[in-house]
Amino acid sequence: VQLEALGNVTGMDLSVDMLTVAAQKSANVNWLEGDMTSFDLQQQFDIITIFCDSLNYWQDETAVIETFINVYHHLTDSGVFMFDVHTVYKMMTLFNNQSYIDDKGDIFLAWDAVQGDLPLSVYHDMTFFIRHEDETYSRFDESH
Repeated sequence: VQLEALGNVTGMDLSVDMLTVAAQKSANVNWLEGDMTSFDLQQQFDIITIFCDSLNYWQDETAVIETFINVYHHLTDSGVFMFDVHTVYKMMTLFNNQSYIDDKGDIFLAWDAVQGDLPLSVYHDMTFFIRHEDETYSRFDESH
């Protein structure tokens, strides 16, 4: 979808680092630093999305409820809210002490999904190897 067809687009993230990456991918978005549990943008939107597992980071129901209340206040009367979350099945099977490997040629990922301390929680430990034009690799690690 062309962003122009959507009208004005605003993106928000808690992480300044992620906003920097996002800004490099699209200058046609108004990028803002903010927390989805406590934002007040003084405007309403026809569509609000929270994808890519963002809601899964909240560790309690209160944070989810605060987020949904903020979204509600920022939606127009006929606005649409779309989001994704992990299912209980996924948490009990795919993210229950499983390891994964993904090799896309220029990026190699080794990923461990380790059962968390709380029920239906998970730690993701990921190691990426990025191949450069000179055939060398850079490694970086992430934990979620």
